[in-house]
Amino acid sequence: MNLVDVADLGPAVVAILRDPAKFADRVIPLYGDAKTFDEYLSEFTEVTGVKASVVFDPIEVQAQSSPQLAVMFDWFNKYGVYGPGADLEACKREFKPTSWKDWLKKTGFKG
Repeated sequence: MNLVDVADLGPAVVAILRDPAKFADRVIPLYGDAKTFDEYLSEFTEVTGVKASVVFDPIEVQAQSSPQLAVMFDWFNKYGVYGPGADLEACKREFKPTSWKDWLKKTGFKG
């Protein structure tokens, strides 16, 4: 799952507007970290000292209440949020986004 600090959005847009030729015809996913839920939970506990957990409904259960959401989540599980072939490292090279751990430290968020 990809997360982004909303404070990273403005600087990315400014960089694109200042040098549009550099970013023309490119798709750059904007996010700080792409981790599994277990990795996010582990880092959350490491930074905050608070034990956290997450419970997922199986795709079959999701499909009963919302077939469209089930298809979307199944696609995310197979291909990621941005799809196959996305240059996921471009964001880090171009914009230096905030990581999950740094966001937790910066905001003091504890759940």
